Amino acid sequence: MDDVITRYSKWRAQSQVPNDSPFDTTGDPEQPSDGLTRKVADREVVKSRDDCRRLKAWLSFVVRSNGRLTWDVFTPSVQLWQAFANDCSSKSKPIQALSDYATLLTKFTAQLAVQLGTSHPLYTALIANEGKPWHDAKFARIAASYKDARAAVRNASAAKAATSADPAKTSPVLEQAALPVPAYQLDIWLASAKTAMADHTSSTLTLQGVRQALAALPPPPPAPRRSSERSNSMAAAKRRKLTDPFSDERIKLVSQIRDLEHEIHMSGRLIGGYAVSFAQFIFMMRASSAAGGLEFGGPGIAGDLKFTDLGLTYVIRFMKNWKASDSLHGERLPLPFQGANTIPMGTSPIVSGADARPSHERELMLTTIKYAMEHKNPGSDRALISFIDSNRPEKDGAARINKHLDNIGATAQLRPSDRIKMGRTQSISSHSIRKAAISMALASGVSAQNIRRWTRWFDVNMVWHYAQADYVVPEQWKSFFHWMTKLPAQHA
Repeated sequence: MDDVITRYSKWRAQSQVPNDSPFDTTGDPEQPSDGLTRKVADREVVKSRDDCRRLKAWLSFVVRSNGRLTWDVFTPSVQLWQAFANDCSSKSKPIQALSDYATLLTKFTAQLAVQLGTSHPLYTALIANEGKPWHDAKFARIAASYKDARAAVRNASAAKAATSADPAKTSPVLEQAALPVPAYQLDIWLASAKTAMADHTSSTLTLQGVRQALAALPPPPPAPRRSSERSNSMAAAKRRKLTDPFSDERIKLVSQIRDLEHEIHMSGRLIGGYAVSFAQFIFMMRASSAAGGLEFGGPGIAGDLKFTDLGLTYVIRFMKNWKASDSLHGERLPLPFQGANTIPMGTSPIVSGADARPSHERELMLTTIKYAMEHKNPGSDRALISFIDSNRPEKDGAARINKHLDNIGATAQLRPSDRIKMGRTQSISSHSIRKAAISMALASGVSAQNIRRWTRWFDVNMVWHYAQADYVVPEQWKSFFHWMTKLPAQHA
Protein backbone atom coordinates (compact mmCIF):
# COMPACT_ATOMS: atom_id res chain seq x y z
CA MET A 1 0.00 0.00 0.00
CA ASP A 2 2.75 2.45 0.98
CA ASP A 3 4.58 1.68 -2.28
CA VAL A 4 1.53 2.61 -4.35
CA ILE A 5 1.07 5.87 -2.45
CA THR A 6 4.77 6.76 -2.77
CA ARG A 7 4.73 6.12 -6.51
CA TYR A 8 1.60 8.21 -6.90
CA SER A 9 3.11 11.06 -4.88
CA LYS A 10 6.28 11.11 -7.02
CA TRP A 11 4.25 11.00 -10.21
CA ARG A 12 2.17 14.00 -9.11
CA ALA A 13 5.33 15.91 -8.25
CA GLN A 14 6.96 15.33 -11.65
CA SER A 15 6.45 17.42 -14.78
CA GLN A 16 3.67 15.64 -16.67
CA VAL A 17 4.57 14.20 -20.05
CA PRO A 18 2.22 12.17 -22.26
CA ASN A 19 3.48 8.72 -21.34
CA ASP A 20 4.44 8.98 -17.68
CA SER A 21 2.31 7.39 -14.98
CA PRO A 22 2.39 6.65 -11.25
CA PHE A 23 3.72 3.20 -12.10
CA ASP A 24 6.80 4.26 -14.12
CA THR A 25 8.23 6.97 -11.83
CA THR A 26 12.01 6.77 -11.58
CA GLY A 27 13.40 10.31 -11.43
CA ASP A 28 13.18 13.11 -8.92
CA PRO A 29 10.77 16.03 -9.34
CA GLU A 30 11.94 18.98 -11.41
CA GLN A 31 12.46 22.22 -9.50
CA PRO A 32 10.43 25.26 -10.67
CA SER A 33 12.48 28.13 -12.03
CA ASP A 34 10.36 31.25 -11.46
CA GLY A 35 8.02 32.65 -8.82
CA LEU A 36 4.74 31.99 -10.64
CA THR A 37 5.75 28.43 -11.41
CA ARG A 38 6.74 27.91 -7.79
CA LYS A 39 3.35 29.17 -6.61
CA VAL A 40 1.58 26.78 -8.96
CA ALA A 41 3.88 24.00 -7.80
CA ASP A 42 3.10 24.75 -4.15
CA ARG A 43 -0.61 24.46 -4.83
CA GLU A 44 0.03 21.19 -6.61
CA VAL A 45 1.97 19.91 -3.58
CA VAL A 46 -1.03 20.60 -1.34
CA LYS A 47 -3.40 18.87 -3.79
CA SER A 48 -1.02 15.94 -4.08
CA ARG A 49 -0.80 15.57 -0.32
CA ASP A 50 -4.59 15.58 0.01
CA ASP A 51 -4.95 13.05 -2.82
CA CYS A 52 -2.35 10.79 -1.22
CA ARG A 53 -4.30 10.95 2.03
CA ARG A 54 -7.50 10.02 0.19
CA LEU A 55 -5.74 7.22 -1.68
CA LYS A 56 -4.46 5.80 1.59
CA ALA A 57 -7.96 5.98 3.11
CA TRP A 58 -9.40 4.14 0.11
CA LEU A 59 -6.75 1.42 0.14
CA SER A 60 -7.09 0.97 3.92
CA PHE A 61 -10.84 0.53 3.52
CA VAL A 62 -10.36 -2.04 0.74
CA VAL A 63 -7.92 -4.04 2.86
CA ARG A 64 -10.36 -4.03 5.80
CA SER A 65 -13.23 -5.11 3.54
CA ASN A 66 -11.54 -7.64 1.26
CA GLY A 67 -8.41 -8.59 3.15
CA ARG A 68 -6.33 -8.25 0.00
CA LEU A 69 -4.92 -5.53 -2.24
CA THR A 70 -4.82 -6.11 -6.01
CA TRP A 71 -5.23 -3.88 -9.05
CA ASP A 72 -8.88 -4.86 -9.46
CA VAL A 73 -9.79 -2.76 -6.40
CA PHE A 74 -9.58 0.24 -8.74
CA THR A 75 -12.12 -1.33 -11.07
CA PRO A 76 -15.36 0.60 -10.49
CA SER A 77 -17.82 -1.36 -8.33
CA VAL A 78 -21.14 0.12 -7.20
CA GLN A 79 -21.28 -2.24 -4.22
CA LEU A 80 -17.78 -1.31 -3.06
CA TRP A 81 -18.52 2.40 -3.54
CA GLN A 82 -21.71 2.09 -1.44
CA ALA A 83 -19.80 0.18 1.23
CA PHE A 84 -17.15 2.92 1.27
CA ALA A 85 -19.86 5.56 1.66
CA ASN A 86 -21.36 3.61 4.58
CA ASP A 87 -17.93 3.24 6.16
CA CYS A 88 -17.25 6.98 5.84
CA SER A 89 -20.58 7.87 7.44
CA SER A 90 -19.81 5.67 10.46
CA LYS A 91 -16.65 7.60 11.34
CA SER A 92 -16.60 9.90 14.36
CA LYS A 93 -15.58 12.73 12.00
CA PRO A 94 -16.93 11.70 8.58
CA ILE A 95 -15.97 13.48 5.38
CA GLN A 96 -18.64 15.76 3.97
CA ALA A 97 -18.57 14.61 0.32
CA LEU A 98 -17.29 11.77 -1.89
CA SER A 99 -16.66 13.85 -5.03
CA ASP A 100 -12.92 14.27 -4.40
CA TYR A 101 -12.53 10.52 -4.01
CA ALA A 102 -14.37 9.92 -7.28
CA THR A 103 -12.06 12.37 -9.07
CA LEU A 104 -8.96 10.77 -7.56
CA LEU A 105 -10.03 7.24 -8.47
CA THR A 106 -10.90 8.30 -12.03
CA LYS A 107 -7.40 9.77 -12.49
CA PHE A 108 -5.79 6.70 -11.02
CA THR A 109 -7.80 4.21 -13.08
CA ALA A 110 -7.02 6.16 -16.27
CA GLN A 111 -3.27 5.80 -15.66
CA LEU A 112 -3.71 2.19 -14.59
CA ALA A 113 -5.57 1.39 -17.83
CA VAL A 114 -2.72 2.85 -19.89
CA GLN A 115 -0.16 0.89 -17.94
CA LEU A 116 -1.99 -2.46 -18.06
CA GLY A 117 -2.77 -2.21 -21.77
CA THR A 118 -5.79 -3.04 -23.90
CA SER A 119 -5.28 -6.79 -23.60
CA HIS A 120 -5.63 -6.85 -19.81
CA PRO A 121 -8.90 -8.28 -18.42
CA LEU A 122 -9.50 -5.11 -16.37
CA TYR A 123 -8.98 -2.67 -19.25
CA THR A 124 -12.61 -2.43 -20.40
CA ALA A 125 -13.91 -1.69 -16.91
CA LEU A 126 -11.16 0.87 -16.25
CA ILE A 127 -12.14 3.02 -19.25
CA ALA A 128 -15.92 2.71 -18.90
CA ASN A 129 -18.20 5.77 -19.06
CA GLU A 130 -15.92 7.47 -21.61
CA GLY A 131 -12.89 7.25 -19.38
CA LYS A 132 -14.68 8.43 -16.23
CA PRO A 133 -15.91 5.18 -14.64
CA TRP A 134 -16.18 6.56 -11.11
CA HIS A 135 -18.47 9.36 -12.35
CA ASP A 136 -21.09 6.99 -13.75
CA ALA A 137 -24.71 7.84 -12.85
CA LYS A 138 -24.94 5.04 -10.26
CA PHE A 139 -21.83 6.29 -8.46
CA ALA A 140 -23.07 9.89 -8.68
CA ARG A 141 -26.37 8.95 -7.03
CA ILE A 142 -24.56 7.31 -4.12
CA ALA A 143 -22.32 10.39 -3.73
CA ALA A 144 -25.36 12.69 -3.84
CA SER A 145 -27.22 10.60 -1.24
CA TYR A 146 -24.17 10.66 1.00
CA LYS A 147 -23.89 14.44 0.69
CA ASP A 148 -27.59 14.89 1.50
CA ALA A 149 -27.28 12.59 4.51
CA ARG A 150 -24.33 14.56 5.87
CA ALA A 151 -26.29 17.79 5.40
CA ALA A 152 -29.20 16.30 7.35
CA VAL A 153 -26.85 15.33 10.19
CA ARG A 154 -25.39 18.84 10.28
CA ASN A 155 -28.88 20.33 10.43
CA ALA A 156 -29.88 17.96 13.22
CA SER A 157 -26.71 18.84 15.15
CA ALA A 158 -27.47 22.52 14.75
CA ALA A 159 -31.01 21.97 16.06
CA LYS A 160 -29.68 19.98 18.99
CA ALA A 161 -27.16 22.71 19.80
CA ALA A 162 -29.92 25.31 19.73
CA THR A 163 -32.01 23.20 22.11
CA SER A 164 -29.07 22.60 24.44
CA ALA A 165 -28.48 26.33 24.65
CA ASP A 166 -31.82 26.71 26.50
CA PRO A 167 -31.37 25.46 30.10
CA ALA A 168 -35.12 25.06 30.47
CA LYS A 169 -35.15 22.38 27.79
CA THR A 170 -32.34 20.20 29.10
CA SER A 171 -31.90 17.88 32.05
CA PRO A 172 -29.75 14.86 32.88
CA VAL A 173 -32.81 12.62 32.53
CA LEU A 174 -33.52 13.86 29.00
CA GLU A 175 -29.88 13.61 27.94
CA GLN A 176 -29.67 10.01 29.14
CA ALA A 177 -32.97 8.98 27.53
CA ALA A 178 -33.08 6.82 24.42
CA LEU A 179 -36.12 6.65 22.17
CA PRO A 180 -37.56 3.11 22.05
CA VAL A 181 -37.67 1.72 18.51
CA PRO A 182 -41.25 2.32 17.31
CA ALA A 183 -43.23 -0.71 16.14
CA TYR A 184 -43.53 0.70 12.63
CA GLN A 185 -39.73 0.80 12.46
CA LEU A 186 -39.55 -2.83 13.57
CA ASP A 187 -41.83 -3.59 10.61
CA ILE A 188 -39.31 -1.87 8.33
CA TRP A 189 -36.47 -3.94 9.78
CA LEU A 190 -38.37 -7.21 9.36
CA ALA A 191 -39.13 -6.43 5.71
CA SER A 192 -35.52 -5.37 5.05
CA ALA A 193 -34.14 -8.50 6.74
CA LYS A 194 -36.44 -10.68 4.64
CA THR A 195 -35.26 -8.95 1.45
CA ALA A 196 -31.61 -9.21 2.49
CA MET A 197 -31.94 -12.96 3.10
CA ALA A 198 -33.56 -13.45 -0.31
CA ASP A 199 -30.81 -11.40 -1.97
CA HIS A 200 -28.06 -13.25 -0.09
CA THR A 201 -29.47 -16.64 -1.10
CA SER A 202 -30.06 -15.63 -4.73
CA SER A 203 -26.62 -14.02 -5.16
CA THR A 204 -24.91 -17.03 -3.56
CA LEU A 205 -26.57 -19.42 -6.00
CA THR A 206 -25.78 -17.13 -8.93
CA LEU A 207 -22.16 -16.88 -7.80
CA GLN A 208 -21.82 -20.65 -7.82
CA GLY A 209 -23.12 -20.78 -11.40
CA VAL A 210 -20.83 -17.99 -12.61
CA ARG A 211 -17.78 -19.63 -11.02
CA GLN A 212 -18.65 -22.91 -12.72
CA ALA A 213 -19.01 -21.11 -16.05
CA LEU A 214 -15.60 -19.46 -15.61
CA ALA A 215 -13.98 -22.77 -14.66
CA ALA A 216 -15.46 -24.38 -17.79
CA LEU A 217 -13.66 -21.94 -20.12
CA PRO A 218 -10.39 -23.13 -21.68
CA PRO A 219 -7.36 -21.58 -19.96
CA PRO A 220 -6.00 -18.45 -21.69
CA PRO A 221 -2.77 -18.74 -23.69
CA PRO A 222 0.40 -17.73 -21.82
CA ALA A 223 1.38 -14.08 -22.02
CA PRO A 224 4.68 -13.60 -23.96
CA ARG A 225 7.44 -11.70 -22.18
CA ARG A 226 10.71 -10.19 -23.23
CA SER A 227 13.57 -11.85 -21.48
CA SER A 228 14.78 -8.49 -20.15
CA GLU A 229 11.40 -7.85 -18.56
CA ARG A 230 10.90 -11.08 -16.65
CA SER A 231 11.68 -9.32 -13.39
CA ASN A 232 9.19 -6.54 -14.10
CA SER A 233 5.68 -7.98 -14.15
CA MET A 234 4.04 -4.59 -14.72
CA ALA A 235 6.15 -3.90 -17.81
CA ALA A 236 5.41 -7.38 -19.14
CA ALA A 237 1.69 -6.90 -18.60
CA LYS A 238 1.83 -3.62 -20.50
CA ARG A 239 3.29 -5.19 -23.66
CA ARG A 240 1.65 -8.59 -23.80
CA LYS A 241 -0.57 -9.35 -26.79
CA LEU A 242 -3.00 -12.08 -25.84
CA THR A 243 -4.96 -13.98 -28.45
CA ASP A 244 -7.62 -15.39 -26.17
CA PRO A 245 -10.85 -16.12 -28.09
CA PHE A 246 -12.74 -16.18 -24.78
CA SER A 247 -11.26 -12.92 -23.49
CA ASP A 248 -14.50 -10.91 -23.51
CA GLU A 249 -16.47 -13.68 -21.86
CA ARG A 250 -13.74 -14.22 -19.27
CA ILE A 251 -13.66 -10.50 -18.41
CA LYS A 252 -17.43 -10.45 -18.08
CA LEU A 253 -17.49 -13.49 -15.76
CA VAL A 254 -14.67 -12.15 -13.58
CA SER A 255 -16.51 -8.84 -13.25
CA GLN A 256 -19.73 -10.66 -12.34
CA ILE A 257 -17.94 -12.68 -9.67
CA ARG A 258 -16.48 -9.55 -8.12
CA ASP A 259 -19.85 -7.76 -8.10
CA LEU A 260 -21.68 -10.79 -6.71
CA GLU A 261 -19.15 -11.21 -3.90
CA HIS A 262 -19.70 -7.59 -2.92
CA GLU A 263 -23.47 -7.99 -3.09
CA ILE A 264 -23.28 -11.08 -0.87
CA HIS A 265 -20.97 -9.31 1.55
CA MET A 266 -23.27 -6.29 1.84
CA SER A 267 -26.47 -8.32 2.27
CA GLY A 268 -24.64 -10.57 4.76
CA ARG A 269 -23.66 -7.56 6.86
CA LEU A 270 -27.28 -6.43 6.92
CA ILE A 271 -28.53 -9.88 7.94
CA GLY A 272 -25.95 -10.15 10.73
CA GLY A 273 -26.86 -6.69 12.04
CA TYR A 274 -30.58 -7.39 11.98
CA ALA A 275 -30.09 -10.80 13.62
CA VAL A 276 -28.18 -9.34 16.57
CA SER A 277 -30.73 -6.52 16.92
CA PHE A 278 -33.57 -9.06 16.96
CA ALA A 279 -31.78 -11.24 19.54
CA GLN A 280 -31.26 -8.17 21.69
CA PHE A 281 -34.97 -7.34 21.36
CA ILE A 282 -36.23 -10.84 22.16
CA PHE A 283 -34.02 -11.32 25.23
CA MET A 284 -34.33 -7.66 26.36
CA MET A 285 -30.57 -7.54 26.86
CA ARG A 286 -27.87 -4.91 26.64
CA ALA A 287 -25.63 -4.74 23.60
CA SER A 288 -22.70 -5.75 25.82
CA SER A 289 -24.47 -9.01 26.71
CA ALA A 290 -24.93 -9.80 23.00
CA ALA A 291 -21.20 -9.18 22.46
CA GLY A 292 -20.06 -11.25 25.44
CA GLY A 293 -20.30 -14.70 23.89
CA LEU A 294 -16.54 -15.26 24.27
CA GLU A 295 -16.58 -14.81 28.06
CA PHE A 296 -15.87 -17.91 30.17
CA GLY A 297 -14.33 -19.56 27.10
CA GLY A 298 -17.63 -19.39 25.27
CA PRO A 299 -18.06 -20.25 21.57
CA GLY A 300 -19.57 -16.88 20.67
CA ILE A 301 -23.15 -15.91 19.98
CA ALA A 302 -23.56 -18.40 17.10
CA GLY A 303 -22.75 -21.25 19.49
CA ASP A 304 -24.69 -19.91 22.48
CA LEU A 305 -27.89 -19.59 20.45
CA LYS A 306 -29.49 -22.96 19.70
CA PHE A 307 -32.75 -23.97 18.06
CA THR A 308 -34.59 -26.96 19.52
CA ASP A 309 -37.99 -28.50 18.92
CA LEU A 310 -39.40 -26.02 21.43
CA GLY A 311 -37.79 -22.91 20.00
CA LEU A 312 -34.69 -20.78 20.66
CA THR A 313 -32.42 -21.18 23.70
CA TYR A 314 -29.54 -18.91 24.66
CA VAL A 315 -26.66 -18.69 27.12
CA ILE A 316 -25.76 -15.16 28.28
CA ARG A 317 -22.16 -14.92 29.48
CA PHE A 318 -21.84 -11.23 30.24
CA MET A 319 -24.02 -8.85 32.25
CA LYS A 320 -22.98 -5.31 33.05
CA ASN A 321 -21.81 -4.86 36.66
CA TRP A 322 -22.11 -8.58 37.41
CA LYS A 323 -19.24 -10.37 39.04
CA ALA A 324 -18.13 -13.75 37.79
CA SER A 325 -19.14 -15.41 41.08
CA ASP A 326 -22.67 -14.16 41.67
CA SER A 327 -25.31 -11.51 41.02
CA LEU A 328 -27.92 -9.65 43.01
CA HIS A 329 -30.05 -12.80 42.81
CA GLY A 330 -27.29 -15.14 43.86
CA GLU A 331 -27.06 -16.56 40.35
CA ARG A 332 -23.84 -17.20 38.48
CA LEU A 333 -22.78 -16.44 34.96
CA PRO A 334 -23.28 -17.90 32.41
CA LEU A 335 -27.09 -17.60 32.53
CA PRO A 336 -29.00 -20.23 30.52
CA PHE A 337 -32.32 -19.29 28.91
CA GLN A 338 -33.80 -22.70 28.26
CA GLY A 339 -36.53 -25.03 29.45
CA ALA A 340 -39.42 -22.80 30.55
CA ASN A 341 -37.47 -19.79 29.25
CA THR A 342 -37.12 -21.10 25.69
CA ILE A 343 -38.36 -18.61 23.09
CA PRO A 344 -41.17 -20.38 21.17
CA MET A 345 -41.27 -20.13 17.39
CA GLY A 346 -43.76 -17.61 16.12
CA THR A 347 -45.98 -20.29 14.60
CA SER A 348 -46.14 -22.23 17.87
CA PRO A 349 -49.29 -21.52 19.93
CA ILE A 350 -48.53 -21.26 23.63
CA VAL A 351 -51.74 -23.01 24.61
CA SER A 352 -54.53 -24.54 22.59
CA GLY A 353 -57.96 -23.11 21.98
CA ALA A 354 -59.06 -19.50 22.00
CA ASP A 355 -55.94 -18.35 23.87
CA ALA A 356 -53.51 -19.60 21.20
CA ARG A 357 -51.67 -16.60 19.79
CA PRO A 358 -49.01 -17.26 17.16
CA SER A 359 -46.79 -14.30 16.20
CA HIS A 360 -45.77 -13.74 12.59
CA GLU A 361 -43.35 -11.02 13.72
CA ARG A 362 -41.56 -13.30 16.21
CA GLU A 363 -41.33 -15.98 13.53
CA LEU A 364 -39.59 -13.55 11.15
CA MET A 365 -37.13 -12.46 13.83
CA LEU A 366 -36.24 -16.05 14.73
CA THR A 367 -35.92 -16.95 11.04
CA THR A 368 -33.45 -14.10 10.57
CA ILE A 369 -31.42 -15.19 13.60
CA LYS A 370 -31.30 -18.79 12.37
CA TYR A 371 -30.22 -17.72 8.87
CA ALA A 372 -27.43 -15.57 10.32
CA MET A 373 -26.26 -18.49 12.47
CA GLU A 374 -26.12 -20.92 9.54
CA HIS A 375 -24.65 -18.77 6.73
CA LYS A 376 -21.30 -17.13 6.08
CA ASN A 377 -19.95 -14.62 3.60
CA PRO A 378 -17.48 -15.68 0.86
CA GLY A 379 -13.96 -16.00 2.22
CA SER A 380 -15.12 -15.93 5.87
CA ASP A 381 -15.15 -18.77 8.36
CA ARG A 382 -17.54 -17.01 10.76
CA ALA A 383 -21.32 -16.98 10.79
CA LEU A 384 -22.97 -13.72 9.78
CA ILE A 385 -24.18 -13.09 13.32
CA SER A 386 -20.70 -13.54 14.82
CA PHE A 387 -19.53 -10.01 13.96
CA ILE A 388 -20.78 -8.98 17.42
CA ASP A 389 -18.41 -11.29 19.33
CA SER A 390 -15.74 -9.36 21.21
CA ASN A 391 -13.21 -9.75 23.99
CA ARG A 392 -14.27 -6.24 25.09
CA PRO A 393 -18.08 -6.62 25.12
CA GLU A 394 -18.84 -3.51 27.17
CA LYS A 395 -16.83 -1.34 24.79
CA ASP A 396 -17.58 -2.96 21.45
CA GLY A 397 -21.15 -4.25 21.81
CA ALA A 398 -22.99 -0.93 21.51
CA ALA A 399 -20.47 0.41 18.98
CA ARG A 400 -21.01 -2.51 16.58
CA ILE A 401 -24.80 -2.45 16.82
CA ASN A 402 -24.81 1.34 16.43
CA LYS A 403 -22.69 0.99 13.31
CA HIS A 404 -25.34 -1.32 11.85
CA LEU A 405 -28.07 1.16 12.82
CA ASP A 406 -26.15 3.97 11.13
CA ASN A 407 -25.69 1.77 8.07
CA ILE A 408 -29.44 1.26 7.66
CA GLY A 409 -30.24 4.89 8.49
CA ALA A 410 -32.29 3.97 11.57
CA THR A 411 -32.69 7.52 12.86
CA ALA A 412 -33.77 8.75 9.43
CA GLN A 413 -36.55 6.11 9.46
CA LEU A 414 -38.32 7.91 12.31
CA ARG A 415 -41.51 9.70 11.49
CA PRO A 416 -41.41 13.51 11.88
CA SER A 417 -43.62 13.29 14.97
CA ASP A 418 -41.02 11.07 16.68
CA ARG A 419 -37.92 13.08 15.79
CA ILE A 420 -38.50 15.76 18.41
CA LYS A 421 -39.84 14.78 21.83
CA MET A 422 -39.81 16.95 24.95
CA GLY A 423 -37.72 19.50 23.13
CA ARG A 424 -34.97 17.00 22.31
CA THR A 425 -33.85 15.65 18.94
CA GLN A 426 -34.26 11.88 19.06
CA SER A 427 -32.06 9.17 17.62
CA ILE A 428 -32.04 5.38 17.50
CA SER A 429 -29.22 3.53 19.24
CA SER A 430 -28.58 0.04 20.56
CA HIS A 431 -30.25 0.96 23.87
CA SER A 432 -33.39 1.90 21.94
CA ILE A 433 -33.88 -1.78 21.08
CA ARG A 434 -33.95 -2.91 24.69
CA LYS A 435 -36.29 -0.08 25.68
CA ALA A 436 -38.65 -0.99 22.83
CA ALA A 437 -38.85 -4.63 23.95
CA ILE A 438 -39.62 -3.70 27.56
CA SER A 439 -42.14 -1.04 26.51
CA MET A 440 -43.92 -3.42 24.13
CA ALA A 441 -44.04 -6.31 26.64
CA LEU A 442 -45.42 -4.11 29.41
CA ALA A 443 -48.01 -2.53 27.08
CA SER A 444 -49.02 -6.01 25.85
CA GLY A 445 -49.98 -7.34 29.27
CA VAL A 446 -46.71 -8.83 30.60
CA SER A 447 -46.39 -8.03 34.30
CA ALA A 448 -43.61 -5.75 35.53
CA GLN A 449 -42.51 -8.46 37.98
CA ASN A 450 -42.24 -10.92 35.12
CA ILE A 451 -40.06 -8.53 33.11
CA ARG A 452 -37.93 -7.90 36.22
CA ARG A 453 -37.30 -11.63 36.64
CA TRP A 454 -36.47 -12.01 32.96
CA THR A 455 -33.95 -9.14 32.92
CA ARG A 456 -32.55 -10.12 36.36
CA TRP A 457 -33.14 -6.66 37.78
CA PHE A 458 -33.19 -6.31 41.56
CA ASP A 459 -35.77 -3.50 41.65
CA VAL A 460 -39.07 -3.66 39.76
CA ASN A 461 -38.95 0.13 39.36
CA MET A 462 -36.26 -0.40 36.72
CA VAL A 463 -39.01 -1.72 34.45
CA TRP A 464 -40.90 1.56 34.68
CA HIS A 465 -37.65 3.49 34.26
CA TYR A 466 -37.03 1.75 30.92
CA ALA A 467 -40.60 1.59 29.61
CA GLN A 468 -42.15 4.40 27.59
CA ALA A 469 -45.60 5.06 28.99
CA ASP A 470 -47.19 6.03 25.66
CA TYR A 471 -45.50 3.35 23.56
CA VAL A 472 -47.89 2.36 20.74
CA VAL A 473 -48.28 -1.39 20.15
CA PRO A 474 -50.18 -2.27 16.95
CA GLU A 475 -52.57 -5.20 17.17
CA GLN A 476 -50.29 -7.61 15.26
CA TRP A 477 -47.45 -6.99 17.74
CA LYS A 478 -49.47 -7.59 20.91
CA SER A 479 -48.93 -11.36 20.70
CA PHE A 480 -45.12 -11.08 20.38
CA PHE A 481 -44.43 -11.46 24.13
CA HIS A 482 -47.65 -13.38 24.92
CA TRP A 483 -45.62 -16.46 25.87
CA MET A 484 -44.15 -14.47 28.79
CA THR A 485 -47.60 -14.07 30.31
CA LYS A 486 -48.11 -17.85 30.29
CA LEU A 487 -44.57 -19.01 30.99
CA PRO A 488 -42.96 -16.42 33.27
CA ALA A 489 -39.20 -16.27 33.35
CA GLN A 490 -37.86 -18.30 36.26
CA HIS A 491 -34.34 -18.66 37.61
CA ALA A 492 -32.83 -21.82 36.14
